[in-house]
Amino acid sequence: MQRDRAGDSREEALTYLDATVGDAGPGASRHRKEAVVDGVGSFVSLAERLGMRFARAAAYPDYYPERPGGKIGRAIEHEPFDRRRIGQWWASSRGQDGVPLPVKTDDFWLLSRAWSSPDGMTRGARVVARIAGSAARGHKKVGMGAALACSFWRSPLPKGRRSGSRARCRT
Repeated sequence: MQRDRAGDSREEALTYLDATVGDAGPGASRHRKEAVVDGVGSFVSLAERLGMRFARAAAYPDYYPERPGGKIGRAIEHEPFDRRRIGQWWASSRGQDGVPLPVKTDDFWLLSRAWSSPDGMTRGARVVARIAGSAARGHKKVGMGAALACSFWRSPLPKGRRSGSRARCRT
C-alpha cells in the first residue's frame, strides 16, 4: 500500500490484528503482531528480488473490513504465473488445488456481476482477454494461490537446475 500511496499505517494494521486475532495465546502476542507488520515489507522486497511479481488487490477487503483498522485494498497477491516455468514441479505442487486460470482476487467479485453491471462486464472482458492472450502465447498461466505456489517453487531453484533439481521436503 505504501508503494501505491494508499492510506494505511502500522498502527491501523496493528489495530486490525488486535480486533480480529485478539489475544489467542503466545502466537498472537503484541510482539508477534508487530513482527508481522514490520517484516512484511522486507519479505515482499526479498521475494521480488527473487523474481516474484505482486500486485495490490485494490478492491479486495480485509476479512472483517468493518472492524477497527479494517481496510479495503490492503491485500497483495501474486501476478498470474506461467506454470510451465516450474516444469516437472507442477505435478507435485499444491498449485493444482487452486483456480487453473490467470484470474486475480479482484476479478472474482466483479465476475459474479458480469451480466448485471458495466463494471462487471468490463472486468469479465479483461479476464477473457487475459486468458485468451495467455493461451495465444502458449502460456499455461494460473492465478491467485496457484500463482503464489508456483512462484515459491521457482524462486529458490538455482539457475540452470530448474529442471531435474531435487528438493528435500521432509528434513
